[in-house]
Amino acid sequence: MADLDILYASGLFELTVDASATTFLTGDILATDGAGAWVLADADVAARQDGQWICLNSVAAGQGTSTHVMKVARRVIARDTDASAYTAGALLFLSATPGRTTATAPTIAIATARRVYGKAITANEVILNVDVPHYYPSYSSGANAAVSDNGFFIAPRPM
Repeated sequence: MADLDILYASGLFELTVDASATTFLTGDILATDGAGAWVLADADVAARQDGQWICLNSVAAGQGTSTHVMKVARRVIARDTDASAYTAGALLFLSATPGRTTATAPTIAIATARRVYGKAITANEVILNVDVPHYYPSYSSGANAAVSDNGFFIAPRPM
């Protein structure tokens, strides 16, 4: 997934980020690091990071001052500049690549909730939403409980 082109954004705000050593790309998901600093949300960190904002502009690491005021949003519709980067209809989860999303569900313990951050509309357009938590819990039953990983979606409100 490359830098995204934002087609629509809502829930707009501005945050101050430290870009002295981190590059932020349009479409990256931001979380707090526990100390109040905004970082790229990462599925690989030990402490759970819930994405709270989506970057609306890119900031390269080490460009001028270390702090930048970044425009962010809670919900976006975006187009990936890579051709056919997604599978239409696929759910998007937080990736092991900081800030990014992936259609590959995280491999975590059975019955642990997984956060869904969006859905692919087409092969190169996505909807990202950090405003309302959407969870994709896994469950298992029967003889294959150790290998079963069937998922279902729980709507947070009437759909």
